[in-house]
Amino acid sequence: MQVFGPVLYSHLLKSASEKCDDRAADLWVPDLNLPVVDMLPANYAQSEAVRLEIYGRAARCGSADELDELEEEVSRRFGKLPPTARDFFAAARLRIDCKRRGIVRLDVGPDAVAATFLPGRLRKSNARSLQRDGDRVVYASKKLEEPFNRVEEFIDLLDA
Repeated sequence: MQVFGPVLYSHLLKSASEKCDDRAADLWVPDLNLPVVDMLPANYAQSEAVRLEIYGRAARCGSADELDELEEEVSRRFGKLPPTARDFFAAARLRIDCKRRGIVRLDVGPDAVAATFLPGRLRKSNARSLQRDGDRVVYASKKLEEPFNRVEEFIDLLDA
């Protein structure tokens, strides 16, 4: 995990488990391409081993409630979360939501948000601002907003 980082490590672990388990479909991890750093800063949780433990625990959280408990524990243990740590937990929440919705890849850029869904998981939406191409949906937004706000707006449109 130290060599590859938490996201690639999760992907490699998922790939390895697919070869040896019939329940592999449950083990996939959504790939998030966000314009934020989704790691804990070294000056916040100074021990690399502790940061890796927190990454693993966050990856195992199956619900937002579990992640909220972990976030609260981390803030009690290390103090108020700096912006980068808040982004880490926001990305972890987004990963849980993406998995629930069947989004395998989410790309957030300065002008658009795009999501690729598992086959058959993309529901019809009445939002005209969404462009659909098979199992991929793109929402072009020229608003200069914080990335997680753009994603929230995109998800609201998916639910419309």
